Amino acid sequence: MKLTVPATPCKFVALAGLLLTVTGSAAADVLVVDAQWTPGTFPTIESAVQAATDGDLILVKSGSYPSFYLDNKSLTITAAPGAFVQVTIGPRVVNLDAGKTVVLSGMQLRGVANTFLMAGNGLNLINNDGHVRVQDCTLIGANNLTNPSSCKGIAHGNGWHGLAVSGSSDVVVVNSSINGGRGTYLDSLDCMDPFYPAGAGANGAHLVDSNVSFYDCSLAAGAGGSAAIGADGGHGVRAIGATSFFLYDTGAYGGEGGGSFDFIPTVGGDGGNGIFTTEAQFSNVVNTLAADVQGGAPGFGVLGGGFGQAGAAVVGTSPAPFTAAPRGFDATAAVAVGGVANMTFSSTPGDFALLMLGGPGGSLPLAGLQGILHLAQPAVILPVGQVTFFGELSLELPVGPLPGGLDGLRIPMQSAFATAGAQLLLGPPRDVILVAAGL
Repeated sequence: MKLTVPATPCKFVALAGLLLTVTGSAAADVLVVDAQWTPGTFPTIESAVQAATDGDLILVKSGSYPSFYLDNKSLTITAAPGAFVQVTIGPRVVNLDAGKTVVLSGMQLRGVANTFLMAGNGLNLINNDGHVRVQDCTLIGANNLTNPSSCKGIAHGNGWHGLAVSGSSDVVVVNSSINGGRGTYLDSLDCMDPFYPAGAGANGAHLVDSNVSFYDCSLAAGAGGSAAIGADGGHGVRAIGATSFFLYDTGAYGGEGGGSFDFIPTVGGDGGNGIFTTEAQFSNVVNTLAADVQGGAPGFGVLGGGFGQAGAAVVGTSPAPFTAAPRGFDATAAVAVGGVANMTFSSTPGDFALLMLGGPGGSLPLAGLQGILHLAQPAVILPVGQVTFFGELSLELPVGPLPGGLDGLRIPMQSAFATAGAQLLLGPPRDVILVAAGL
């Protein structure tokens, strides 16, 4: 069933005004980034980030942009409605103070093989005490390259991670595809020697001393490189140190082991693991709800050398699964005034959908609600409606003029569902970003 809310009054703008009154979540200013450098815009995301102040919203038009470095600023960076935005050379978000928020929305972030190692990761989050939200993004770690004259790859020879997080206490990733890169691939005749090793595949998500939640994501590791001896595939998620993570309706897939090419019997590489936590502390919490976790296939050997070992689903800390069936919540990420914000709630038929609004921040596990609360203080809880026989409830919410003459507004929200048995269950979070028409 699809419910269209009449344009007058515009209920979605009423929600925005209510949230603005209660939480003060308005963007202070909107900075527009345009690769064509039209008047009044910035030519790169980096230049806009440097000019921005806490609370600003950076709206990025279609184009390919170089990396950006965001140091302790509370910013929202989003693709403009309908835009395709690609950012190369692993962006970095660092040193975010507690109480600040960074939102990255609707972009493809792609690493580039480079001797500066972080440039190869799709996205780097480092030493952040504030809240970092990544939604509707594609994060791609770089494949390593081969120098045929030296039979070596760049730097360590391994692939680069899709997402690298260290020292960050509150990271939430929603509806995003995260892919690790392949290791160095040595398939020329001159390099078919065990002296020249292939590179290992990178991890989909590489987490160190951090707290990260994934909703409706795919975490795919890179394959091991092939050479005289095949290299191992990466891990879907690798956790090191005091790391906790949550996989909600999310897949974690180990990378395939690399094959072997030689004139003597050699062995293929091992497949990577879906979840690998043996280097993590025992205090870790690995929560899952309807996660799909698989190890990678082994690499092949030649001349009787044999295959490597297949990767395991989980190596290390066993997940503590929540038992409820997953609930879904999707919404248009960025909407201009005059457009329509679409929302879809997916759940068991007969469940009642709720929408919580409030300031972002915090990751509070609530076992009784079968999930994690990602709003610091839910200021408003709105009844939405009953999920239909088909398992979905869809809304179309027209967006009128923003309150207070604003040019941009970000609305943090999280879904919840009341079951027929009177149990309250938490669903995925989202941010909806509203911008003035014509930007």
